[in-house]
Amino acid sequence: VASYVSVLFFKRVLKIDDALDVSSIHGTSSVIGVISVALFSTTQVNSQGVNGVFFGGSPMLILYQLLGILVSVLW
Repeated sequence: VASYVSVLFFKRVLKIDDALDVSSIHGTSSVIGVISVALFSTTQVNSQGVNGVFFGGSPMLILYQLLGILVSVLW
């Protein structure tokens, strides 16, 4: 659903012509995945030993993930 809405937003609102809609589909899915890691990660499944925010982790993890998104978008 998010990818579909993103394609419509990129084409209709931003007027970006991406022939295969790669940037909106992969970009939106990536951002959702990265934010989900910050929210739902547990020490049982990650090698960093850090819980996500919903499992008692520090909200700083969200800032680190947002920084990663920013660096990727700027790249």
